[in-house]
Amino acid sequence: MARKTFDSKCVGMEEMLILQMSLNYRQNDAKRIGERKMQRPVGRYVIVFLAVMVCLMIMLTMVFMIPDDLIKTHQETSLYIVDEMENNIWFGNFFGRKESRLDQQTDRIMIRNVMPEIKEMSALQKALYMNGYGRYWHGYVLYLRFLMVFFDLWEIRYINMIVFFVLFAADIGLISKKIHGKKGFFTALLFSLSIVLCYIVIITSCLQYYSSFLVMLIVSAIVLVMNDNNKYSMLFMITGIVTNFVDFLTVPLITLGMPLLILIVKEDDSLKENSYGRQLLFLMRQCLAWGAGYGVCWISKWILSMWMLPQEYIDTSVSQHALFWLSDAGAGTRLWAFRMNIPYYFAGHGMKIMLLSLAIPIALGIIGSIYHKKYNKIASLYLIVAFMPYLWYFVFNGHSFYHAWFTFRLQAVTLFGIGLFLLERIDFDRLDSIGKHQ
Repeated sequence: MARKTFDSKCVGMEEMLILQMSLNYRQNDAKRIGERKMQRPVGRYVIVFLAVMVCLMIMLTMVFMIPDDLIKTHQETSLYIVDEMENNIWFGNFFGRKESRLDQQTDRIMIRNVMPEIKEMSALQKALYMNGYGRYWHGYVLYLRFLMVFFDLWEIRYINMIVFFVLFAADIGLISKKIHGKKGFFTALLFSLSIVLCYIVIITSCLQYYSSFLVMLIVSAIVLVMNDNNKYSMLFMITGIVTNFVDFLTVPLITLGMPLLILIVKEDDSLKENSYGRQLLFLMRQCLAWGAGYGVCWISKWILSMWMLPQEYIDTSVSQHALFWLSDAGAGTRLWAFRMNIPYYFAGHGMKIMLLSLAIPIALGIIGSIYHKKYNKIASLYLIVAFMPYLWYFVFNGHSFYHAWFTFRLQAVTLFGIGLFLLERIDFDRLDSIGKHQ
């Protein structure tokens, strides 16, 4: 009898041991599955990043395989045009203010870069070297070198103007279509106003200013037509890559801020179903994706240049310029970047229009009591994005101070964000009922 009891206990212990081992195995298996699920998105982002970079490098290499003789005449004509404009118009100061000037100096650099100075290099090395200005990708050469086979600067500016305004009109139309009712109309109006106050005529006439705004308009249109919420972060990572590839550190953050604000408006209803923490997480995910794409793309240029170029052709000024961009640029305080940039956008011509545009919804709210009584937390997301340009000015203080006459355009994100915040506070149902009673 004792033996049976002992055997039954042993069997019971074995069953318990097997059950515990099975439970541990399942837990470990679940952990491994969870780790794989975490690794899959990261792996996809790495693969897409590498694929985009390889494609861009191939295209950049191919464009430098175009014979220089096909470009030389139009390049020389374009340089002559820049020199004549600089001599006859003070840097293209169209509206009597410094912030309305063309950046003739940088345009000249861009035009010179379409023709490599050192002929003995391979096409890839020419693309990386960029006549000694190696700290940027200079991806604008993709279209500029190709266009100069057929056109000079006057004609390229005309083409740029047509493309820009067609995309601008398409974005306005898509905003009105995808965001229904009065909210869509006012969102399109705010979007238009924020871009117009950047001296929109100058943007289409200056090669340096053009690239970032072109990327912004294209990405904004893509955001409006996309329906898969899980792919927005991938889009913003690719946007960061392309922005760094084509931009001259002009207004890169505009390719994040404007599409992000449009995305929040578009996904307003679905975001409201989530907690405020998840709303913030959604916002941060897009920002981190854009930042990773932008930053890693930039670093990869320096690494590839050091690897692919002879030692004497490597741009050794990268670290010096990085310190300059991040310092106070000799101003003595980081506040000077704010003091320079804010008036350029919000003072003078722009201030009058801005005050009028913001005064209308505020006055309507006070007179007609059309604001929501209950505060909607999603409205704060617009203010967070609106603040981003000033975070950029604080981090890149030296660059933002020294080049305030074109970096001020980042504040288009600020005006658009503030406008959307006020728009989100309006109770359109109450506004409609007031209109019906009248």
